Amino acid sequence: MFQIMIFVLIAFTQYFCVRPPEKPDPPYGMLQYISKLNSSNNGGSSNPSPIVCPGPAFVFNPGGIVDTGQTSCWNTVGTGVACLGTGLDGAFNNIPNARSFSVPTQHCVYPNDYTTLDQFHGLTWKSCPEGQSGPTCATGAPTQLTWTTATSAPAPAGSCGALNTQNGGNGYAGRTDWRLPTVKELASLLHYSNAPQIDIASFPNTFAGINYMTNSPDSGNVANIWTVSFSDVVGNKVIPTSKATALNIRCVAGNTTPAFAFVDNGNGSITDQNTGLIWQKCSNGLAPTTCAGVSVTNDLNGAIGACGALNGINFAGRNDWRLPSVNELQSIVDYSANSPSISASFPNTTIGLYWSSTTYSNLPSGGMIVWFLNGRVATQDKQSIIDIRCVAN
Repeated sequence: MFQIMIFVLIAFTQYFCVRPPEKPDPPYGMLQYISKLNSSNNGGSSNPSPIVCPGPAFVFNPGGIVDTGQTSCWNTVGTGVACLGTGLDGAFNNIPNARSFSVPTQHCVYPNDYTTLDQFHGLTWKSCPEGQSGPTCATGAPTQLTWTTATSAPAPAGSCGALNTQNGGNGYAGRTDWRLPTVKELASLLHYSNAPQIDIASFPNTFAGINYMTNSPDSGNVANIWTVSFSDVVGNKVIPTSKATALNIRCVAGNTTPAFAFVDNGNGSITDQNTGLIWQKCSNGLAPTTCAGVSVTNDLNGAIGACGALNGINFAGRNDWRLPSVNELQSIVDYSANSPSISASFPNTTIGLYWSSTTYSNLPSGGMIVWFLNGRVATQDKQSIIDIRCVAN
């Protein structure tokens, strides 16, 4: 009898106390992404269940970076040159990753609804800005709202939230997680060679005369939000704008970018686990591991040379250092911070302008820069003397 009682006790303990989990915990990076699966902004459903149409399967990289689209090169006075060996953006095609957007795709259930899939990041974009429709966005005209109106409840017509109530509550294109994009999501659509500066076949008839709204606040001024210009004749690509300004709207559905995941390698370099890029921890001229001292600035040619010099000394055990593209440089901006707008993983970062290898194609004597005061992306004459941070991949 005693043996039977012991057996029952052991069985009870194993069943109720030490049962293994049905599914192991996912890796940290994946957990960040999956944890947002049911989240949305601007009126999206708390539990979106998209009506999915048949189509090819893709492996997405929500935290990765794509190429700027630039394939030509210009010297410091704006003269076109062969790209090979220049260190300019056009010399590094499809680096770190190729751009990949579908063309506007008609929904299988709601034939008036067209979406464009970012086949790299996994985001679904409404092919047309609000106010336009059809396979080429030729019907209608873009409509503008202020950020205050666009994010109000109930969601007004022309807002991303209003898309979630269409089609009898099933949402535009069968989705109920439409929202305003973050500043990095919207900026990822910029194509730095096209006019307008976007993938034209994927986002046809994009009106670029007015900036497009994001849902990212300006951490330095609560009255502003970040906006993106797709105009090829406007050098200020990513700028803060008053919430009271009427702006164009392009809506997105899907999960937002994972949180930063920087690792200090202890040798003067920082690994970004989301993108796979290796960054120079300290601005050019600072002590390599402590970032003490004063940064050394230069013009664009000097910046390219400074990154090349790191290869000559095998800095951090690498010989593939280069000046980052504007997309790569913007990826380390922390838009929730200000003065400087960057993670503490990069100490003593100058609150100033930093060079990228990307040229402003409309005026090629200018280069694209990122201002680490707040994360503004703009242009600067290539002969200007500003700060430098190098990258490897």
